[in-house]
Amino acid sequence: MRILQVAPYFHPYVGGQERYVRCLAKALVDRGHIVEVFTSNFPKSKEHETIDGIEVRRFDFLCKPLNNPISPMLLFHLIKHCRDFDVI
Repeated sequence: MRILQVAPYFHPYVGGQERYVRCLAKALVDRGHIVEVFTSNFPKSKEHETIDGIEVRRFDFLCKPLNNPISPMLLFHLIKHCRDFDVI
């Protein structure tokens, strides 16, 4: 199954939600699923990389009101590729 997780932040950002999303994605990969994460590019990292079998795509953001990154490109890619995934 192809699974997409959307999170405001992801590794190397350190926090509880980021750890949970990474552990869940890793467990799903270990069970044979294809997992991809769409997230913001904060802190600045590679725009596309594979971590523990998880495809990570990071998108630049315009601003972070209330510490929530606003990324129009993430939304654009989500709409464009939503049919590529079984679960979002």
